Amino acid sequence: MNTDDITNIIQSPQWNSSLLWYFLSGAQQYSEGIKNELVYLALPVTTDRCFREKLLKANKASTLSSLFNGNELKASFATLSKRVVYFRDATSSGIIYLGSITEIKYGEYISVAQSLILDNELSKARKEFFRAAYYLGGILAKENHLVVISRFIGVGYENYIR
Repeated sequence: MNTDDITNIIQSPQWNSSLLWYFLSGAQQYSEGIKNELVYLALPVTTDRCFREKLLKANKASTLSSLFNGNELKASFATLSKRVVYFRDATSSGIIYLGSITEIKYGEYISVAQSLILDNELSKARKEFFRAAYYLGGILAKENHLVVISRFIGVGYENYIR
């Protein structure tokens, strides 16, 4: 299965819950979880080829500024707010499905009771998506959530996740 095949089945709650699980696991490496608002960036960012390629080059020291600087991402940033709206229901379904697999802790931050280890996935195509989600979670957890929202979406993000 190649990455285009995976992209075609992206609306599957099982698949989305896996991406979200890795996203939350990555965030928990740096904080107690991720701000609730930022969960809605996981699917739109990791499924975008340009963002995903940048995330595949990430490491533990990567930051929002070091990774997402460059003109090649302008088109991806320009369409991201629409992608957040498009993936809103898929994200919500993925969270619900994930809750049937592992305990999800809600509060100021969202986290999972059982974090995943990145190296457990054998399929190269799936691992690309999981690695991107994992490192995105880690990068966003290290940043102030208001800075992340203004950088990725801009003003008015709260209207996209309701």
